[in-house]
Amino acid sequence: QAKGGREIAEASDRVVESVNESKAGLDALRRDVVRLADDVRGEVGMSRAIELARGGASKQAVADATGLSLEEAEAIVTFHGRK
Repeated sequence: QAKGGREIAEASDRVVESVNESKAGLDALRRDVVRLADDVRGEVGMSRAIELARGGASKQAVADATGLSLEEAEAIVTFHGRK
């Protein structure tokens, strides 16, 4: 009976270890997904800001429409705005 209990305890330990490894893997994937989503949002916002600047929008309008900081919007308007 002691042998059976020990086997169950060892099997339980392996299951717990496997679950912990799976959780760590899922946490890493979750971080990757969040990072990728942030990158996509950033690219979309930047593209939209450039589009607005090329259309003649002010730095304030670009910042308001995209959520970029005023400094970021100013740089985009300076480099991509109408000359």
